[in-house]
Amino acid sequence: MAQDRRAYLGTIKAIQGDKYKIKYDSDNSEVWLTADQFLVTKSSTDPQPNNKQIPKTVQQVPNNNTKNTNNINTNSVQQQTNTSKDAKYKIDQRVEVDIDGKGVWYKGYVKDVRGFEMNNGYYLVHLDKGVDAYAGGNEFIVGNTYFNLMRPEGSTADTNPEKCAFSPPPGTFTDTSPASVALFKKIVYDKQMMLVNGTMTRPVRIGITFLSFDVAKAYKNTVSIVPGRGAQRINDAAPPNAIIYPATIKYIICEDYNPGIQRRMIETKHEFYISRFGQWTSSEGALDKITILQ
Repeated sequence: MAQDRRAYLGTIKAIQGDKYKIKYDSDNSEVWLTADQFLVTKSSTDPQPNNKQIPKTVQQVPNNNTKNTNNINTNSVQQQTNTSKDAKYKIDQRVEVDIDGKGVWYKGYVKDVRGFEMNNGYYLVHLDKGVDAYAGGNEFIVGNTYFNLMRPEGSTADTNPEKCAFSPPPGTFTDTSPASVALFKKIVYDKQMMLVNGTMTRPVRIGITFLSFDVAKAYKNTVSIVPGRGAQRINDAAPPNAIIYPATIKYIICEDYNPGIQRRMIETKHEFYISRFGQWTSSEGALDKITILQ
């Protein structure tokens, strides 16, 4: 279910701690879920053990589009709904959704809006017609990874609204290339490319747009003797006496999860140098700030 983003109806049959036993209406199968993995659509007023009310009907939602919270009961789940003032789309608004990221748009309306107050929002979209590729299903979760695959009805917006550039930074470099901002940008890009493999949790491609790239004065990685600690380098990752170029960098990275492009703005620091193997590389400092962009 978490892979196809469809909403499945079911009924809570039991509560054990922070786990809920859900029985699906479609095939009568049962599964244990936490409260952040489903939406409550209507509840019973009958009192239950531990003062918890068992909702009659629920809709399961994907794990990667919900906020992970512990010890949350059904009442708090209900209170999360319809409080999304920062949401781009509103309940009952007509929209079009590209389910597979292949440019085929299905018309429908926003049935529910949740989670934006926790910076992890998603929409429940009811389509006018069922989608054959999904066994005729017509309700889908559109979470933060897939926001760019939904648009107002009648819009011509494409699925890459931010025009993410997926080509590498320009320039061809070798280990004998002189230090330059262009070289350093390529190093940052190559490090991010190491995460690309197209599996469930990794993107199929990435693109980087640099917003600022400030290189400070270079320094030599000198060695000094510290009492009680011995020989110490300024930068332990770099070879002794290497020339190091510190830089403060701000960039937007686009990650394509096919479908869905996720964008983050990263502010960080790198130190660039030639490694003991004679190759240009960098050591990265602590991330100063990461901002999730819609």
